[in-house]
Parts: sequence; C-alpha cells; structure tokens
Amino acid sequence: EDGGIRADLRRHRARTGFLSEHYGLYSGLTARQSMEYAAQSRAPAFPELLSPTARSEAIEQVAEECMVADLLDMELDSLSRGQRQLLAIAEVEVSRPPLLLLDEPASGLDPDHRERLAARLGQLGESGRAVLVSSHILAELEEYATDLVVMQEGATLPQQSGLSPGSLRDVYHQVREQARTASHD
Repeated sequence: EDGGIRADLRRHRARTGFLSEHYGLYSGLTARQSMEYAAQSRAPAFPELLSPTARSEAIEQVAEECMVADLLDMELDSLSRGQRQLLAIAEVEVSRPPLLLLDEPASGLDPDHRERLAARLGQLGESGRAVLVSSHILAELEEYATDLVVMQEGATLPQQSGLSPGSLRDVYHQVREQARTASHD
C-alpha cells in the first residue's frame, strides 16, 4: 500500500532466488544450456541479463564460483546427483538475487563439495546478500550460519542472532529447552 513489500510483492518475488529440495532440471540439455535458460527466465527482473554477452559472462563467472565450470558442456543426464545439486544452486545464483532461499542445499553433495558450498554460502553472506537456508543438519549450518530460527511443530521458536562458528548446536539446544520448559509452565 505504501510501497512496502505487499504493495510490490511480484517484484520482490522476482528478485528472490529459490532452490527447492526437489528441483527439476530439463533432460536433453547441457549444463550451459540449462544455466542459459535459467538466466533468460530471470532477465525481466534482472535487466543486466538481457544482453547475451552479459548473460554468457554471468554464467561463466557463477559456474566457476559454484564449482560447475567443468560441467558446462556435459549433458544433464550424465551428471551425478551432487553435480546436479551444484548446478541447480548455480542456476539460482546466476541472476545474483539479493535474497537466496535454499532448501537443503547440501543434499546429495560429497564431503568436499559440502565444505566448499559452506564456504560459498559464507562468502555470499559476507558480501551483503541475504541467504536463508533450511536444513535438518546442524553440523552443516555451523560453518556459515549467523542467525538461527528453529521450527517446532509448525511454529517458530525465539530467533537467535549473531552466532559465532561452532555455537549453533548449543544455541539450538538452549532454544529447544526454553520452549519445552515454557510449554510445561
């Protein structure tokens, strides 16, 4: 109504990168073609992707950052589960959205790629982009999470901010215990 998020919800949604735990990639395409399709579909919200040259440069740069540059000319059907996961993350990131929503982004990744993904997500957060990750695996989140929201039985428990590396597990258990104690009072 006054220019807030509700007044311009379509624009805000368009500028959000979202990766579902159950994403789809098109068969019969190479990884490069798939990223090209993702970039073109996001171009209306990100005018910098309208130019084919700029789009190609963005694809190359993001592919490098997301550890899929060596996969660009491979057919999607030949990629492993982990490679497909990394490609899906790159597709979400190719438009450089200010907000990334990632559901279980490390699913299917081997330990080396999980570690590299954690470093990448930490870099994104440090660069000023908002990254919201949904995960059931605290050990993965501990490497890059600075804020914690716990969902329990469909409700959010009190948010914790300014976390230091390695403190996530302790904070999680404190929040759960506080919620359990409060529910018994």
